[in-house]
Amino acid sequence: MRHVVWTLARRGAPVLLLALAARPVAAQGVTGGAIQGQVTAEGGAPLENAVVAVTSAATGQRYQANTRANGRYNIENIAVGGEFRVEARAIGYEPATRSGVTLALGQRYSADFELIQQAVQLEELTVTATENPLINAGRTGAAQTIGEHAVRNLPLQGRNFTDLVITTPQVSPSASSDGAVSIAGQNNRYNNIQIDGGVNNDLFGIGSTGAPGGQVLAKPISLEAAQEFQVLIAPFDVRQGNFAGGLINAITKSGTNRFSGSVFSYYRNQDLTGDDPLGNPATEFKQWQYGLTFGGPIVHDRVHFFAALDVQEQDAPWGGQQIGPDPTNGADSLGIGITQATATRVQEIVQQQYGFDPGDWRQPTLGQPDRDVFGKVTAQLATNSQLEVTYNNVDADRERITRDALRAAAQDRDGYQLSLSGWTQASSTNTVRGKLLNVFGGKWNNELLVGYQRIRDKRDQAVNVGLIRVQADRPGAYVAAGSDVFTPNNLLEQDVYELTDNLTFDLGSAHRLTVGTHNEFFSFFNNFFPRSLGVWTFADTTALKTNTPNRYTIALPLRESGPAAEFSVQQIGGYLQDAWSPSDRLTVTAGVRLDVPLIDAPQQNPVLL
Repeated sequence: MRHVVWTLARRGAPVLLLALAARPVAAQGVTGGAIQGQVTAEGGAPLENAVVAVTSAATGQRYQANTRANGRYNIENIAVGGEFRVEARAIGYEPATRSGVTLALGQRYSADFELIQQAVQLEELTVTATENPLINAGRTGAAQTIGEHAVRNLPLQGRNFTDLVITTPQVSPSASSDGAVSIAGQNNRYNNIQIDGGVNNDLFGIGSTGAPGGQVLAKPISLEAAQEFQVLIAPFDVRQGNFAGGLINAITKSGTNRFSGSVFSYYRNQDLTGDDPLGNPATEFKQWQYGLTFGGPIVHDRVHFFAALDVQEQDAPWGGQQIGPDPTNGADSLGIGITQATATRVQEIVQQQYGFDPGDWRQPTLGQPDRDVFGKVTAQLATNSQLEVTYNNVDADRERITRDALRAAAQDRDGYQLSLSGWTQASSTNTVRGKLLNVFGGKWNNELLVGYQRIRDKRDQAVNVGLIRVQADRPGAYVAAGSDVFTPNNLLEQDVYELTDNLTFDLGSAHRLTVGTHNEFFSFFNNFFPRSLGVWTFADTTALKTNTPNRYTIALPLRESGPAAEFSVQQIGGYLQDAWSPSDRLTVTAGVRLDVPLIDAPQQNPVLL
């Protein structure tokens, strides 16, 4: 049996998890890889206190560990990539070296050395092998790693994060247009997204994988800044036990000792699409994505930087209901119940008598711009000590319009909106993260993560007036002018602070413990006040001309500050894990984790009571 996994969980209770593997699979860090193995003398006798050093040829980063009494060593939290040089040394023995080692995210690379007790100088022996990533005793469930080669070379128009996530067999895209994905059959809100070890979730919004900016289909991070990422369904690492759907664990690129950069551009429009099977040309649209990356050393072998800019401009025509010249034939054969003449008449009356331009009935072009700015600085403070600071900014907009002419009159909904009655959903996310990796006393591996995320979502409208609804050519079909009912006073602000610390250390020669805490502190402000500008309903265009509505509704506040919700949430978590290796061919991992949410109690409103 390669693996056995038990999970016991209930709401409000800690999670206990056990796993058995045929090889040691102790935790290797949520944002990197690990190198482990055994150093022996000729004949197989273990060497204690042998020194194993790992050096990156690209950045000069250095990691070092001493072997235990059984000759085994573990080096945790190694940066993903390569190429690494692994060297084992012991007094009285010739050193041994393995070069060209590369690490993938979450990989645990095994490097065993047999040192020869000789005084003569031997030539260096380089061993090169190809490892099958599917044969990995450390995996306990369905998972997929999307490496740097796939991120860089897959021909993705728009190059969005979600396009690579859905290459995982356990991920199902939504049939709707909001870009949501389901992992392992779960709602997208149950997914967890980590970038460089920090949480990147929007607990309030909708759409996409669950990341901020989902309502505008924003990219959580530019693919030009992503080095590789994993889609995990059932990892047994206790540090990754805070989700019920899937975990998307991404890491970003870093600078190296070489200055390097890239420029990219992708463009398409209707001329590049071709005609449909009937010979009709595609409707006019445009999508243009461009940007650049640049990185290099600030101090050779010590401090490096990387930056990426990703800009997308997209214009597409509205593809919903379109009215025709009469309510029964021609382009209106679907029975919308509104003629062009009626819609034009509403437009003219509103312009002349009510003093604003509501737009027209024609098919509008809707924009969806997206801009991503990423920056990262990495510093080698000392051997086994690295500092990493990242900044990511996502600014995206999405123009929307509603043209459902048959909305129920009792709901005071919009109906068939004229073009300037639509709205723009704007989203801005600024994220700052810091990660500090240290080894104390030769065996205490500590991973400290701190972060702050500022998310702002807002609806904007072209006209700041109440909604005007006019009965059209059939009962129940309305032409709408003015502001969308849900747009005025629609604002969401989120501030998220994170503190995570993981301490991994050896206990004796057979146990490897991980003790950690993960804490998130949320501050929410949500202002949502539909119909606050009023809704006027008219029986026909004549009533609109004479300013005689037959219905008027407006939402009024029950308190001076309006219907704004402002509250805080704290999630405090702690966990403990033991990887017990009674032999070189068996590891038993057991962990327990407890996450406790603390939510502000709702305040009573005496006016409502």
